[in-house]
Formats: sequence, C-alpha cells, structure tokens
Amino acid sequence: MINKTIKSLPITELIQRDLVAVQAEVPSTRGTRIIVFASLYLPGDAEEAVSLELQQLTEYCRIRNLQWVMCCDANAHHTVWGSTDINTRGESLFDYITTNNLMVVNKGNEPTFVNAIREEVLDLTLASAFISNNISNWRVLEENSLSDHKYIRFDLEGEVEDTFEIRNVRKANWSLYNFYLEQNISCLGNRITNCQELNLEVNKLENIITGAFENSCELIKKKRSRKVPWWNRELDILRKKARQLLNRAKSNGDWASYKCALTAYNRELRKSKRESWRRHCEEIETLPAAARLQKSLNKDHSNSLSTLKKADGSFTVSLEETGQLLLDTHFPGCAMYTETTETIEDTRFLLVTRRDLSLARKIFTVNKTKWAISTFSPFKSPGIDNIQPCLLQKGVDILAPILTNLFRISLELGVIPKHWTKARVAFIPKAGKKADHTPKAFRPISLTSFLLKAMEKILDQ
Repeated sequence: MINKTIKSLPITELIQRDLVAVQAEVPSTRGTRIIVFASLYLPGDAEEAVSLELQQLTEYCRIRNLQWVMCCDANAHHTVWGSTDINTRGESLFDYITTNNLMVVNKGNEPTFVNAIREEVLDLTLASAFISNNISNWRVLEENSLSDHKYIRFDLEGEVEDTFEIRNVRKANWSLYNFYLEQNISCLGNRITNCQELNLEVNKLENIITGAFENSCELIKKKRSRKVPWWNRELDILRKKARQLLNRAKSNGDWASYKCALTAYNRELRKSKRESWRRHCEEIETLPAAARLQKSLNKDHSNSLSTLKKADGSFTVSLEETGQLLLDTHFPGCAMYTETTETIEDTRFLLVTRRDLSLARKIFTVNKTKWAISTFSPFKSPGIDNIQPCLLQKGVDILAPILTNLFRISLELGVIPKHWTKARVAFIPKAGKKADHTPKAFRPISLTSFLLKAMEKILDQ
C-alpha cells in the first residue's frame, strides 16, 4: 500500500499474473525522485529461475533510466542472500543480478519462509545500484503475517510528513469573515470599460473572498491516522500469543499449538471486521451518507487510473504524459493558460447600446443573484479558485451587488472573465466500461467557479 501523499501510477504494461509494478514520485532531500516499486513471484517449478517478467521489468527501467526496488518470492537458494545452501536456480538468478548491476538488499540470514517442515531465505529485495544506497534498516519482522512468508520491512530515504495543515470551513468565524469582507470590498465598484479591467476586478474579488476566509478560519495541524476501526485489545493479545507460539515452535517443533492460536486469531479478526462493518452501516441515517456508501460498494476498482495506451500502441511513462493524453482526448485543442496569454477579447472595449444595458439590467438583479447563490449546496467541491458556495452564502448581502454588476458587464462585453474559464478536472472510470487502458475508458468531471455557475443559473432562468 502506497501512502496517499505520494503521487503514484500503476505501470499497465508490467501488470501481469506474477508481476505488479508502480512508479511513484518520492520526495527526497534533493527534490522529487521517480522510483519504480515492483512485486514479483518466480515460480519454483519453472525451468528457468529468471522469468520473462523479471527481464521485462529490468529492460523497462533500463531504457527509461529509472531507479527501481523489487521484492520477490524467488524460490531460489544462495548464501549471498542468507540461504543455507546454493542450488541451480540460485546460481542462475545470482548471475542475472550481477550482470544487470543490481544489488541484493537482504541483511543477515533470518528465514523469510517458515513452516512446520523447514525454514529458509526465499524472499529477496533487489534494487538498482544508485537507489540501494538510500535503503536502510532491512529486516524480517516477527509479526505474524498469516502466511508461510514473513513480513519484510526496510526504510527508503524520503521526506513524507505525517502531519498536514487544513482549514475547516465548517468552523470558520463568519462574523469575522463578514467584517473582513466589508473592510476590503470598498476597493471594488470601479467603472469597467474593457476586458482587461473586468479580469482585474474579478481577480480582486476572488482575492478578497479567499483572504477574508483565511483570516477568519485558522490553520489546523492534523496528523494522518493509521488506526483501523476493527482493531481491539483482544486481537492484540491473540496476535502476541500466536507470535510467541511461532517462536516456540521453531525451537521445540510444537506446531500444533501455534496453528490453534493462529486459527483463534483469524476467527476473532473476521468477527471483529464483521461487527465493525455492521456498526458502520447501522450508524448511517442520512441520504448523502447512504449514497456515498452505495457508490463505494458499486465502484469498480479494476479500472483505476494507470499508464495509458496511446494511438500508436505505446504506453505513457509518467503522470504528466498520462494527464496530457487524457486532456488531448477529452478536450481537443485545449491549451495551457498563462498570465501572458493574449486574446482579441483583451482589447475589446465596452461599446453597447441602451437596449444592451437595459437587457443586462433586466436579466441580472441583486435578488436574482442572491437566489442563484442560495441554490448551491454549501460545501460542494470548489473550482480552481477554491471558493466554496458557503463563502458566497455567508457574505451574500455584501457580495451580491458587486457580483450583479460583474455579471452585467460580462454579458454586455460578451466575454467570460479569464479566471472563470479555468477548471479543475478529475478523470474517473466509466461505469461498466471494461478496463482497456485507453483514455476513452475514463470520463472527465470539471469543477468550475461557483461565481460562473451563479451567472449561468440566472441566464438559464
């Protein structure tokens, strides 16, 4: 499982029955570094110790000059990684490792595979030469993995923090928010005659709203919780008992007691998870909460965003390339916006007739603006300006006259302000669509400014 704070992307062409590979942007003291993490199974009954999947992974990283770390069930013996002997498979795999300039990260000879018959070092951690220098504290954990194979843990140098800062909009001081709005709103209301002035006025308004919110809602430091709702004291005791009996079985051969303890632990674990899930479902009382649960249960996780296939049959190799391919497919002709972008509308002046002015004033009134703002759910996800509907609703008496004037000017000029043309886009898998790893298997959801949405509602009426 990869921490949610780390940007990662499954590598579609390397996901097979015995291989899973993901590339991640890992923060380090020298900036962000792209590393490929892979999990591989080498079948013990195969003729060759070096599988085709291992060769494909090595070649993929070599061509793209990527650093990589791989954990594998090698089913091969060699004293280099702590096995008790050397077999043919181990010799073949070791030759491949040295030939391709890979490093064995394993330390010591603690068995990674233990059952009632034997114990051996069968699990390897391999890494490219450069990144292996950043791996430390490699060790086999005594924690019960509920498998013949033990957990392996190691540290990779990085700077992911366990704390983050947020502003909880539900706990904002709205009296203070309106005070800051009234203080700063006086700089608006200037006469607007062209698109440049319109864009400047909209930019000022957005800064006033976000500034008032930041001043009235303090930053809160939160720690990322790793707790799970189904874990309890009894499970902790049973796990410790199973671990102790496992260690005892290694020395005295009493595997029957260990298996009984492991069965009791597994039974209680399943029971605790069922009860936790039942409590969670019973606590759902509102329709939105039930809808979220229903969406979660219906979601098909087999078609999540990964490297995508391009028209020429090749795959994307980075998050940026994947994003650009999705944009080019779903928004053909789109361009990246920059502050220096010049368009013909920037120099268009306000040349309107009395009929135009009369029509705009008839369409947009302060009461209609208040109505449009009131129709939004207060905590809906905002656009690129980060202005949620509740920020408009709590200061509607102050903001409505200013917004009404901006709506009128926008209609008279026939131009949408640049700040309102930006959108935050999220791509989600199409429901029921078979995972074919092409851009068409996803659909975009565009989050635009609620200032623009309010104007659209009034025009629609």
